Amino acid sequence: MKKRFLLSMLSLSVCLAFLPMTSYAEPREIVNSTGQSITDLNTDANAERVPEELLKQASLNESAKITITDRNELEKIAKEEGEDEIPVSIEYEYIPNDISSVNPNTGNIIKPQADYPRIATWDHGNGHYDKQKDLYKEFYVYGPDDFEISETTKDYNKWDGTFGIVKKDALEAKLGFEIGHENTLEWKSTTKIKDGEKIRFQLYKTHHWVTYSLITEWKTYKGEAYEPNGTLIKKIKY
Repeated sequence: MKKRFLLSMLSLSVCLAFLPMTSYAEPREIVNSTGQSITDLNTDANAERVPEELLKQASLNESAKITITDRNELEKIAKEEGEDEIPVSIEYEYIPNDISSVNPNTGNIIKPQADYPRIATWDHGNGHYDKQKDLYKEFYVYGPDDFEISETTKDYNKWDGTFGIVKKDALEAKLGFEIGHENTLEWKSTTKIKDGEKIRFQLYKTHHWVTYSLITEWKTYKGEAYEPNGTLIKKIKY
């Protein structure tokens, strides 16, 4: 009985060894019920967002400010940024040009008459920036000074991805802004600097960020678009 069992197992293993290998098609990208891609596009380590408290303040006022004075928090920030000198305080001032979305909206899909393609978007709201690419000016000001800065800058709505097989205007209708459009950002800020103090100013352009998916029957094309619509001023006091 044992011998017959071993022979049977040997025959089975030989059969399996000569079975042809099955070739599987590349799996399609998974999209959840809201149309949002499961894979987050914005995985850059430099990607940041204006603190939520500032976004909420800015939705009610023309600008918003928060100041960090806690020593432990300041030491942590200095260490993360590779700075040897611990600042006395750090103030963040956010000046939006236009509030189009403070909090992310749920994903939504426009479906044409045919089943495919479908356009899915996910609105991530305002205040997004890259701490390296979007830092466009940095300087020191020494006190005493009632320092005022005002600027007018221009920038274009950016996108990264593909239009797939849909028309550009159909995608723009879902994004809520025109791809390639030039925006003018105007703002001013005043900072009182006492005698003996110095402040390091860092100016960032911030964006309204939307990711999108162009869903066909067999493949999903991903992309993202950025609308420059605000300025973040980081004031590091020493």
